[in-house]
Amino acid sequence: MVLTDLEDEDSVDTVKERISNARIDITFVAVKALEGWFLADSNAIGKWLGVHNFDEPQPEQTPNKPWDRLKEISNGLGKRGPGNKTAFAKKMVKHYGFSIRQAASHPQCPSAKEIVSYFTKQGRV
Repeated sequence: MVLTDLEDEDSVDTVKERISNARIDITFVAVKALEGWFLADSNAIGKWLGVHNFDEPQPEQTPNKPWDRLKEISNGLGKRGPGNKTAFAKKMVKHYGFSIRQAASHPQCPSAKEIVSYFTKQGRV
């Protein structure tokens, strides 16, 4: 299984074709980038930012990359930025309670819904 970002590609199919390999059974592609899932989990982002009622209306359709949006939001609030991607992802899970299920409940986060749906059908969620 592979989890990857769409980044600047035109379609999910293009990404899947590019990384196709006989050893890969399934590929999930986060729209734009995985960090959009963080934006979709309003509870976790709100904890990170120290704000109540955070809402990113279109976490997978940010004007730039979701990572840039995270920096923009934190800077706009006078907060420390997210740092590097790996450390931020760890903090989101360990300290701020990021949940893929919560991200999937966002009405504008279809790629998170897809991965949760897959694992639910497999009996793994």
